[in-house]
Amino acid sequence: MNRRGAAVKAKREYGQYKRDRARKTLREFLSMADDADFLALLWSVDALQSGRENRAKQYITYPKEAATEDISSSFYAYKWDFETLATVLLTSAKKPPKQGRNKHVNCKVWVAAAQAVNDLRDVEEAETALHIDGANIMLEMHRVAQRQFPWQRGYANPQHIYRYLYVYGQGACAEHFEQVHGVSLADFSMIALLLFWQLSENPWIVRPDTTSVGISKDTFNAALKVLGVTLAEGRAEARAMQGKAALSAGGAIARTIYQPCLLRQFPILINPAVGGRLLAPLPQLVLYRATAGLYYDVVRGGTALINDANARFEEYGRLLIRTYLPRFEVQPAHKYPFNGNPVDTPDILAKDGGNIVAVFECKATKLSFDAQFAENPMEAAKGAYDQMTKGIFQLWRFFSHARRGLFSAEPVAADAHGVLLTMETWFAMAKELQAKAMDDARQRAAADPNITDEDMRPIVFCSVSELEDTLGWSDEDTFLTLLARSAEERFRGWSIMSIQRDEKLKAQKVWRKFPFSMEDVMPWWSKIEDPNAKTEKLTA
Repeated sequence: MNRRGAAVKAKREYGQYKRDRARKTLREFLSMADDADFLALLWSVDALQSGRENRAKQYITYPKEAATEDISSSFYAYKWDFETLATVLLTSAKKPPKQGRNKHVNCKVWVAAAQAVNDLRDVEEAETALHIDGANIMLEMHRVAQRQFPWQRGYANPQHIYRYLYVYGQGACAEHFEQVHGVSLADFSMIALLLFWQLSENPWIVRPDTTSVGISKDTFNAALKVLGVTLAEGRAEARAMQGKAALSAGGAIARTIYQPCLLRQFPILINPAVGGRLLAPLPQLVLYRATAGLYYDVVRGGTALINDANARFEEYGRLLIRTYLPRFEVQPAHKYPFNGNPVDTPDILAKDGGNIVAVFECKATKLSFDAQFAENPMEAAKGAYDQMTKGIFQLWRFFSHARRGLFSAEPVAADAHGVLLTMETWFAMAKELQAKAMDDARQRAAADPNITDEDMRPIVFCSVSELEDTLGWSDEDTFLTLLARSAEERFRGWSIMSIQRDEKLKAQKVWRKFPFSMEDVMPWWSKIEDPNAKTEKLTA
């Protein structure tokens, strides 16, 4: 081995040593923490930094600077770091008690959480040095987005709740949920919201009596079985999830921060040692499980349920555009003949002034956990990315058919925009992955010589949550301008919300509130006595 090769090897070995030492430090610290107490500490710091200081101060002591919601503060702890810490805690062996001053972690002080977060950051820094270089840094941004963006957008808001209950909480999906779990989705959503509110107020609560709101004890227990597990069951499940993830990765999990979190599937932990009291270390994840997390139930139901959810996603997209932009005539997909076979137009057609001015292909595809954080996402989630490639091709084919007169039911504007609308955010801001999907779509289009460069227009990639936000500021004209700007190469990989802000494309002086009634998806909503309190809790 030459001198350069030896230096590279030595550097890598030192990097592995630093990683292993950092991992050991973190696990040893958490091994001395009582599971229940440390999870309650996470709850307390989350409360402290989520506008609930009056609740947190009853359980921990902290410096005044730690009571902040400013994400840029050095005292602020990221929610996604807490997810990772909960995972490491529940998958670390416990040390037997020892004598001396440091025999266990004091989980009544903020500094204990700060120590754990700092130890985790050391692990992340050491692992990053081993895995990230100039060649794959952009894919790392994709993984970072998967981990952070949902938390930054939040779960306790009307848009999030309405969207996922509209798509996953009705029709065949709702029927399947009730058959499997023995509780209707209407009752489940009510129980989840009530638990979210109560678990946001205290770290440990007794099982509430829901009979006063018409929910029996058996119904409540059926819902709790979906939402929670005991601490012992949580440990076993967390280890099983970690083992499955390692198996999928072909060995040990390379990155500590990219591990599946038990709290996503079971956000509530039950402690038999204190009478079966309930704790949600991150109460927001109770709402996640009852909304976006319903996907777990849908996907287990097979293709028929996935197709049902996809159809509702398309319906929801049309409803959004029609409601916010009433000048547009919004239509569902049409069938038209091509080579003797029926072909579908894109899923949403928006007409203005007699012409189709924008077409939307909807993709409700959700990445598996493995695929979200894989070293090569395009390979790990080939089926999901193929759906994106197919969507781009379908838009180009439609433009080609319109230009050639094969689709003639409606006139299509020469500058009509093509939008790939996704249910999740995983693709909308992944510049490198978008470029690869566009290249693959061009190869697919090459099989049809009648699809020309004129037809292969730039595609706007947009998640439905971004669409909700941008429509709140838009009128019809500014929205069309926003689509035109978003298709420019200089904005490839940008969020359309960022483009709207930077290009000053806001027609509304004040963002319009979400226009739909929560009672549409939660029929019990109006029965809650204090609607003002409900709204405050959901928008806090």
